[in-house]
Amino acid sequence: LFPKMMKPILEAINWDFFPKKSYKFFESVFDQLMEMRREGGTGRADFMQLMANAHNEEDEGKKDTDMAEGKVQSHKKALTKADVVSNGILFFLAGYDTTSLTMAYTLYNLALHQEAQDKVIREIDDVIGDNEEVDNETMNELTYLEMCIMETLRMYPPGANVISRHCENPTVVKGLSIPKGIDVRVPILAIHHDPKRYPEPTKFIP
Repeated sequence: LFPKMMKPILEAINWDFFPKKSYKFFESVFDQLMEMRREGGTGRADFMQLMANAHNEEDEGKKDTDMAEGKVQSHKKALTKADVVSNGILFFLAGYDTTSLTMAYTLYNLALHQEAQDKVIREIDDVIGDNEEVDNETMNELTYLEMCIMETLRMYPPGANVISRHCENPTVVKGLSIPKGIDVRVPILAIHHDPKRYPEPTKFIP
């Protein structure tokens, strides 16, 4: 209800939540990306390609389905260009922002804890050595580095510190009855810093 009410008002006063200059940048990136894929003649099995395919459905996804009672026609609305660009922006922010924050905080923790930093360096030297290529199997052997990253995620969870979920159906979780229509909030940061679960929660202990 709120988006339906606010959309015409914001359009009337020509106001956006997202800066127009930034939106134009992402729109230009999307145009260039789609042009490169059209020239190459092949698509890729990724998120952007799925949205592009949905955007290119000119026939609005009309489909006839035979049913026992007769034929039922369903309509699938194609994505607009604004839909694709907006979802691309969200995908970009959700993917890059959380990753960059995790890397920054991990390096911050290693800078403060020299012993852990030295151990990570030794592990990388032992596992990777002089190899120029690093594959997934090699990454799986960097167990202490993974422990440092996971401990950083515990101390500084990126994104929302509290997540909410709407209960669509009555359910029971570990004896707790949750009725339909209830909003459940999970305080991630509070759980990660609960001394009952993590002794000395403010300390970096991989």
